[in-house]
Amino acid sequence: MTDDPSSDRPSSATNPASVGPTKAYKALRQHAFRFLSRRDYSRAELQKRLAVAPRPRPASRRGLVASAVGQPAPVRPEPPDPRLIEQVLDELVGRGYLSDERFAGSLARRAREKYGPARLAQLMRQHQIEPTVAAPIIASERASEAQRAHAVWARRFDKPPADLAERARQTRYLASRGFSGAIIAKVLRLAGASTDDDAFWVDEDPFD
Repeated sequence: MTDDPSSDRPSSATNPASVGPTKAYKALRQHAFRFLSRRDYSRAELQKRLAVAPRPRPASRRGLVASAVGQPAPVRPEPPDPRLIEQVLDELVGRGYLSDERFAGSLARRAREKYGPARLAQLMRQHQIEPTVAAPIIASERASEAQRAHAVWARRFDKPPADLAERARQTRYLASRGFSGAIIAKVLRLAGASTDDDAFWVDEDPFD
């Protein structure tokens, strides 16, 4: 995007209380952009961040020294009006700076190498991603759950369990990563097979 986000004004539909953005609105929007410049956020997550008033910064290094010798510290401002936060979030969503769909896809890509669908679903709930957004992404991840479970197992163990105690340990590990019991059982049953061997996937997917 080539436009300067700080120079734009929300439409009357976004900020109906005034013709243009107020000073408080501009400051809150700029605060939101500082968060988004670091990484993607879900709407709910950014809303929580914006609801906390930013800590005031001393005007200069001298201000730090003054605080250290007993001078009154800057007073933290009151939290922003929740309605103003929603208006800023609506603008960011409308202009594509904030997207739960994009955040959820990014979350799935980061989790793919380490976690199974159950853990991904938990992460989606933690970030308050709407089920209508999360469900198709989780369903897509389930389609490759077997291969990913085997890859996670191989990185951590790469050796079939020698006894029941070791089998229980490997089972607990894969379960903690969010893989289903049926998938874990089949991964351990085929732990000695090689995924590079065509025989590993003969007839039907052994994880189906």
